[in-house]
Amino acid sequence: LVRERGRRMQFWGDIVLEHPELIGELPRDAVALNWGYEADHPFDAEGARFAAAGVPYQVCPGTSAWLSLAGRTGNAIANLASAAAAAGRHRAAGMLVTDWGDLGHWQPYPVSTLGLAYGAAVAWGLPANRDLDVPRALDLQAFRDGAGVLGHVAHDLGDVHRETGVTPKNASVLALLMLFPERALGEGRLSGLTVEGLERASARADEVTAPLTLSRPDRDDGALLKDEFALAADLVRHGCALGIARLTAPGGTVGSIAAARKRALADDLGRILDDYRRIWRARNREGGLAASAARLETLLALYRS
Repeated sequence: LVRERGRRMQFWGDIVLEHPELIGELPRDAVALNWGYEADHPFDAEGARFAAAGVPYQVCPGTSAWLSLAGRTGNAIANLASAAAAAGRHRAAGMLVTDWGDLGHWQPYPVSTLGLAYGAAVAWGLPANRDLDVPRALDLQAFRDGAGVLGHVAHDLGDVHRETGVTPKNASVLALLMLFPERALGEGRLSGLTVEGLERASARADEVTAPLTLSRPDRDDGALLKDEFALAADLVRHGCALGIARLTAPGGTVGSIAAARKRALADDLGRILDDYRRIWRARNREGGLAASAARLETLLALYRS
């Protein structure tokens, strides 16, 4: 059906990798999309299988922006460089840098820029760009910030979550705290959180974004870029505040947080929600906003209950 329409089929390659004996039976005019989003994804081993069978394939790493609030810089860079290296070794047909919006797409638009830009750099020239000065490249080529601020904000804010000491796969723990506020602390991907780690993360977010007002992006959307990074930082700090409040509450639940503290959290999230809706509408279509904001509204309702 695809061929009849003058097209070429692409398909996600993970399922056939579970049945490697079938790889050789794949049609040679279809392209396998070899996706993986963690720093240690085995692109090399998986690419070798497709190459050995003569099946054309592309590597598909990601920006690591989704489920992060402000990015996961270290993971993104390692994931993208690993994919590009494997693509070169096994003569992949290309590199597709993916960017997702799981569970509401809370990360503002420019959070994805680092992964898209670094992915482009290593796809075209890995040896020259593996150790690229990413903040400087972002300021020159993406944000056009003559003050050299936004590149560092994008890079460093994306690693703030690591200050918590808890680094689950495919998400930042700060996003998970807000998305699943009734999930038990100390279990699964929320295990290992400490007040000290969350305080470090919140303080680091303050430090990273302090120079935002000094940035001078030479773009029509320059003011919006600043607002978007400020929003990402606000979301990060709120995740920290929620985690600290729960860890210090007698029962560890949102319901067990003291009333005054819950009111403060509600006031903060209400302000963030107003900014969130305004910033969404400044760049995106209306469609999706209600469903996205509803996930924040659920948390707000918990505070107010």
